[in-house]
Amino acid sequence: MNKISFSILLKLGFFVGLYGVPISGQVDTLPEVKIILDRYRNSLSKLQTISMKVNCESWREDDSNPNKKAHYRKYDILHRRDHNRIELIGQRVTFDIEGSYVPGRSTFIRELVNNENHVKLYFHNPDLGTNRPPTAKMNSNLEGKFQKLLGHTPYGGLLDGYLFGSDHKSVADLLSNGNLQLHNDREDINNVSCRVLEAVTEYGKITAWIAPDYGYNALKWTIQKTERDLFRGKPLLAEGLKMWVATFEADEKQKIKDVFVITGGLFTLSMTDQFGKKPIRYHKFKRTEVDLNPDFEALGAFQINLPEGTVVSNEDIPGIKFIWSNGELVPYINKPVMKQIDEEAGKLLKEKINPKYKPYAIMEESNGAGSKRESESLTPPMSMTVSELLTKYQASQNRLRSFIAGGESTFEIAGKSGEISREEKTASEFRYDGSRVNHRVCSLNDEIPPCKACYESFLWDGKSFIEYQENSDSDKNRASVSRYDSDKNKMIAKEYKGAALMGICGGDYERIDLILGKARSISLRDKTDTTGGLECYVIEANTKRGKYKVWIDPDHGYNIARIEVQRNKRNLIHYMESLKAKMSFSLKNVRFEKIDDVWVPMEADIQQTEDNGNKIIRWHHKRIEFVLNPDHNTLKSFVPDDIPDGTKVELTGDSKKYEWRKGRPVASVEPRRLRRILPSQKDDTCVWRAHD
Repeated sequence: MNKISFSILLKLGFFVGLYGVPISGQVDTLPEVKIILDRYRNSLSKLQTISMKVNCESWREDDSNPNKKAHYRKYDILHRRDHNRIELIGQRVTFDIEGSYVPGRSTFIRELVNNENHVKLYFHNPDLGTNRPPTAKMNSNLEGKFQKLLGHTPYGGLLDGYLFGSDHKSVADLLSNGNLQLHNDREDINNVSCRVLEAVTEYGKITAWIAPDYGYNALKWTIQKTERDLFRGKPLLAEGLKMWVATFEADEKQKIKDVFVITGGLFTLSMTDQFGKKPIRYHKFKRTEVDLNPDFEALGAFQINLPEGTVVSNEDIPGIKFIWSNGELVPYINKPVMKQIDEEAGKLLKEKINPKYKPYAIMEESNGAGSKRESESLTPPMSMTVSELLTKYQASQNRLRSFIAGGESTFEIAGKSGEISREEKTASEFRYDGSRVNHRVCSLNDEIPPCKACYESFLWDGKSFIEYQENSDSDKNRASVSRYDSDKNKMIAKEYKGAALMGICGGDYERIDLILGKARSISLRDKTDTTGGLECYVIEANTKRGKYKVWIDPDHGYNIARIEVQRNKRNLIHYMESLKAKMSFSLKNVRFEKIDDVWVPMEADIQQTEDNGNKIIRWHHKRIEFVLNPDHNTLKSFVPDDIPDGTKVELTGDSKKYEWRKGRPVASVEPRRLRRILPSQKDDTCVWRAHD
């Protein structure tokens, strides 16, 4: 294969910075928009550490009598949070439509996410005096748990703009990622003058009324979703809904330690399905006993604290239960548990005496020549658990969070008969820092079809997502700009041929360990298995996205040496799409290199079959250059300097015409259509504008 110089491939170098693409086209108001949004964010940052009590009344309209409250509940919650830790202690009680207390419909609430565990208490109907002990579940998988609790409506995060349904993004996050605009006119909310911010995003239309006189808090906000807007990772229509409108309006505010805090308000949620509008849901909030600088250590916060005698299941240690006794977890040993322990001990004993497995780092004879070598086997090989293996894999990936990888790929598509319909060779460069990404790929084919780009790139610089395609005919060059960071994961999975070396399988947009962490069932094979000459642990899992088999190589940093995925009809792919036909994916023949004392997957064979096996996609990806932990700022890694001036640009959510100029999109103006606008009474400056 012909090698190409990456200085030529990336012919325009790397970057000048993109700090504020004028998505809305209202260039004159963009600085003020940013200032207001930044001050709103700053007001929320003062509430990251807080202790408070939240009282919430929840109900929905009754179909037959609008004056009655159906599904009426009251929540009393002690809410403590400290950046990525959260603790909720309280209760929920239920009332009937006449407002009378309903026995047997109440529950204690106690849920905790600290730096080590997620713990949830299940203690229903304590008022019935049942002899059944409360139960709890705990695990160390903290992915998304803090955000989920913060966005759960009755728990009070909503007072600060946190709401479910938009992939854990707050109102401030959604405004930052959208087509942001500032209304010219101020509007009053409860006699308070507000500036109105509005953004169109992939999650819907977001509007926030910001009060400068009250610390730039949002006194009101709305999220409006229609059929195609994302809700929990998939279009709203997938939930059977056509419209979803959430509105919060503050009716109480208070200054606490020189910080303005929203202390009360009403949240409404209205939905429309194919049969019409559903009953509106209401949540009335009141926040009291607010402490913005609590001594959590003195309060004993974020510690596991359960009712005495609670039966606890630790999902990291399946099959064994614990009892919460005198502030500690004590193993609950009964006859079935003892039998399970004896069986597991018997398996380990058999493996220990099995001559197939040799102690790690023992010295042995080689080829009868009397020389010594160090064995690369493990003992005992099955002393690991699934949780420990995934934790070690995650640690290996954390060491590969920032890198530059230059690669070459060969790619072919074949039918079930094996006849090849398309072949392609590419060279690429992929820059990544754990959040930002810049991918550039150039075709090495001698002949490129007119409809196919010869050079493509995509970039997420932390603020904007930019795609660019370059064709042999420069008039067909195209770029697009959006504020949706979800496009990043999709493009890595679909366009970067080395994505599988990062643990991303075909059909998935997230890393494999995150998928396995949500498996319906997961297990570790009793014995190790050799693949490509590597002795590996094998994890098998059944998930909503299909059946996964993963070979983890302990001798190469607990990286993945092989993957097999089988997906059936109605399994989920991509975000939350249902498959219509069988699909499979495999990664094998992985080659590793040690770079800066870190094992790095450098080369592999990858295959994906679609449409019940009628379409077979094969590719081989090889990393020919790899730089670990580069200085991305000095290298200007995340700058769109490969887009030529004059390239036509499409801005998501904006119908106006743009072109690329000096590192950013600017409004296109055709000189022949210009007309002179006479000076107005307010401004004696003459300006040129295009005809509509």
